Order: sequence, then structure tokens, then C-alpha cells
Amino acid sequence: MVSAAKIKKYGVRIGLDIVNVASAEPFPEYVKTVLDRIGNGLIPPESQHVEDIFKNVEFYSDPENSLSQARSIISLGMRYLLNDKADHTRHGVPCGRIGRHLWRDFYGELWEKKARLVNFLERQGIRCSKEAYLPHKLVAKRAGAGFYGKNCLIQNKNYGSWIRKRFPNPRKKWGISPALIPLLDISIEEFEQSFSDFEFYKKEPKFLQRNAIVSLGNTGDPVSLPVLSKMLKNQESMIRAHAAWAIGRIGGSKAKRLLRDAFRKEKDVDVRKEIDSGLQILS
Repeated sequence: MVSAAKIKKYGVRIGLDIVNVASAEPFPEYVKTVLDRIGNGLIPPESQHVEDIFKNVEFYSDPENSLSQARSIISLGMRYLLNDKADHTRHGVPCGRIGRHLWRDFYGELWEKKARLVNFLERQGIRCSKEAYLPHKLVAKRAGAGFYGKNCLIQNKNYGSWIRKRFPNPRKKWGISPALIPLLDISIEEFEQSFSDFEFYKKEPKFLQRNAIVSLGNTGDPVSLPVLSKMLKNQESMIRAHAAWAIGRIGGSKAKRLLRDAFRKEKDVDVRKEIDSGLQILS
């Protein structure tokens, strides 16, 4: 039987920041907490019906359902507070800022390190669950990785809430502060290769492009007007509306001409409203 100290030593050696061990007793408090939150309307119905963990609360509350006769749970974490310049904007090259928690594919790295730790444990004769159906935050708390903060995240004494608890950089070409204008012409293939871990973009470039357009509007550099003019002809009404907003924010006589021309051709009512708002600002 390998000791907890030996497991932690190996985990730290392969690059994990947190390696703690907890008992595999059930988490009855999890069932009560989730049911109370559902009853109080704190978990929206769409999440209750879509998220597997909410549909099977009692199943997730007992580690035995992930591995029969389980005796211990290992809680792993990596910090994502990295020291780097967050904005590389310079004259004529407006850049955006990717959220720190997405500066690297932390989940990908964490899963790769978890696999290495599992291989290490199995070589020691220890059975491991291939998939852990568990309330991860409660596991982390029980294992001593930290405590619950008011932001509902686990607070670690060394890293605060800048940790990932689940179990190389896909954006090497773009970095942490990508040039915004090229993002508007990104191909499906490049998007899937570089931003596939952006789950909230739903695997569609249009959401990334929308955010890039908003950033261009906030940057206010007229150098982006030509590409934003192109976005006014995009097939997605969401993209056209945000492009109109950004052009209005940048301002100037050229922006005014672009919006007037777009207003004459636009059929979508909501997009026309956004164009008109931009024109009102510029009038």
C-alpha cells in the first residue's frame, strides 16, 4: 500500500500544485444542499434537467458508485494565476485579453497529469476509478485543499480561488492577448484547433467573434473600421448588431457613413435599432 505522502510527492513532481487525500465516506450534506437550493429557486430548471449531477444527486453523493469498496479520494488542483502581461495592444494593432483561467488549457493539462498519477497508482497495485462521479468541491474541502469562500469557490491558503479542481497551450499562435482583427476572419478549423476548450462558445466561432467585436469597440481604434464594416454584412444578425455598436463607439465621419449605408440595407429590426442607436450617438 502506497502512502499519502508518496502520492503527494509524485503528484508534485509531475507538476500538480495540490495533491490531497480524503476518505471515501458518502457526502449526505451534498444531497441536502442541492435539494435546498432547488427548493429555493437557486438552481434554474434548465440546469436541473441538463446537468447530470443535478439529475442524480444521491448517486454523486456516494463514492461507492464510482468505485466499489473505495477507501480514499485524491483531490488534485492546479493554480491558474500566472505572471504575464495581459494586454499587448500597440498603435494600430488592437488586442484583446483572454481571461486568466483560459490562458492555458488547464483542464487538458490536469487530465494529462491525472492520467500519469493513475498509472503510477495502478503500478503500485491500487485500483482507480476511470470516472469519478463526485461533488468535487466537497471532496476538495474534505481533503483539506481549502474552504468555501463567499464566491462559492474553494479558497486555498496558497493560491486563493485561483485553482482548478477536476480532474501544452492550444493557443500558442494567439497567446493570452490575441490581435482582435484576425479573430474576425478565423476559420472553423483554426477555431477548433485553438479554442476548442472554450466550452461557453458552444464550438461556434460567432461567439468568439462577437466578443472580439465588443473589444474593438471598447479599444476605439479607427484601424478596425474596415473589418467592422465587413461584419455589417455578416449572415449572423448578432454579429451585425455588435459591429454596428462597435462602429458607433469608435465614432468619426467614416463611422457615420458606414452606419447610414448599413441602415438603408438592413432588414432585421433589432439590428436596425442598434445601427440607429449608433447614429444617434454620432449625430
